[in-house]
Amino acid sequence: MERNGLSMVGCTDSEIVGGSFKDTGRLYGGSSPKAGIDLEPNVLTNPLLGSGTSTSKVENITITGAEISGNKDWGLQLLNRKCKNISITGCHISDHIISGGGFRVDKVENISITGNTFNNDDFNDIWINQSKHITVANNIIKGDTTGDAGVGVHIYGAG
Repeated sequence: MERNGLSMVGCTDSEIVGGSFKDTGRLYGGSSPKAGIDLEPNVLTNPLLGSGTSTSKVENITITGAEISGNKDWGLQLLNRKCKNISITGCHISDHIISGGGFRVDKVENISITGNTFNNDDFNDIWINQSKHITVANNIIKGDTTGDAGVGVHIYGAG
């Protein structure tokens, strides 16, 4: 079963250059979140301190020139406060029309979304929720149906 095209659950100082992250979760169903790229620090368990005592981190990550398309949920998603200092540049993000959108930014910090092309994402191209210090600049957003109250950039809640 397919979960994500790429998951980063604990990683620092890394770079993704190019690559194709397509159709995750569409062929065999898979389990959520069914994203092309998922940056989501895991909650770790320490047997001495109890369950959910600490969280790994995903920091200082650059994604450049990736092709992210047709995934069942979000094309790209960044989740939780331990996900920070992320740059997404020059990517082509398209055709997320089943249940997600192009890019989900949820409770993260210091994110740069620049010079990307978003095309035909039905829900939202960029969805930002309760996040801090987010830069969205020089992106192209086109061809969206905005069928289910979707918009190009949706900012929801305070950081």
